[in-house]
Amino acid sequence: MNANEVNVSVVTQEQEDAKAALEAFRQKLPYLINLTIEDRRSMPKIGDKERLAFVRRALDVAEQHPDVLPGFLSVNQMRSDVQQFEFLSSIELAVTQLLQQIEDTRMQIGSQALTAARTVYASAKSKYAGPAVKTAADELSKHFERKPKAAAPETSGAEAQSTVPIASTHGT
Repeated sequence: MNANEVNVSVVTQEQEDAKAALEAFRQKLPYLINLTIEDRRSMPKIGDKERLAFVRRALDVAEQHPDVLPGFLSVNQMRSDVQQFEFLSSIELAVTQLLQQIEDTRMQIGSQALTAARTVYASAKSKYAGPAVKTAADELSKHFERKPKAAAPETSGAEAQSTVPIASTHGT
């Protein structure tokens, strides 16, 4: 027995409760958004602890010297953004850890199911299985058939040689 083996019975109510809890969690954060790839590329990001320290220090300066700031900058909004960033960072860590556990458990349970399925297949195709099981074994065997690879187009020796000169990267 694998030390990581997971033995759990399917309880539909528990599954529904877990999904409902996730939805309730999502509803607690109604301001969450989805960025496009271009949005992600183009926006400035805090990223590391040094930039977060910079942002915190800039907030301190803004709170101490609001008279030198442009009129469009709201110190209250900046403070709120910093606090919310830190809050979401802590949630992200917890959710990332939970996601890793979900992925690991899903992988383990999938492995257990596949191992059991292979045992069923091996038993069904054994010489001790009766004719009724032979049909099932034939059906299961289809999942192990390899699909033929597409043949690569053949090229003659002359076509295979490049006629484009390769530039040297070394100075001459």
